[in-house]
Amino acid sequence: MNITKAYYYLFYKFYILFEHFEQTRWQTRSKAVMCIGLLELFLFFSLINYWDYFAKWKCALQILLPLCLILLIVLGLIHWFLFSKNDKWKIFVAEFETWPPKKNVTGTLIIVAIIILIVGNFITSCKLNGI
Repeated sequence: MNITKAYYYLFYKFYILFEHFEQTRWQTRSKAVMCIGLLELFLFFSLINYWDYFAKWKCALQILLPLCLILLIVLGLIHWFLFSKNDKWKIFVAEFETWPPKKNVTGTLIIVAIIILIVGNFITSCKLNGI
């Protein structure tokens, strides 16, 4: 599986999660994309926190602000290109729906492990930095 397909599978899992609950069916695509964006921001800020901790360099907000804006613009363009342009996500959702249950369960476990690692990494980096 290439990285783009894995990215779509992560989207698919969030999409299915929000579709499963009747109260959250409104704007499920947008919610799934936001969850992916949040995970990406956790990774970015973890890197910044580790940089601060190991380099003993305290990032000032003036330095981070342009970097954060550039990151948000790049992530927005990537998300638009992958999910909104031509509704490519529908093709992948339909494809992942046809996967056998065993393969889907294995993929779900891998996705859950990745999410736990990303969130745990972010929490650890914040604790190291005293945030």
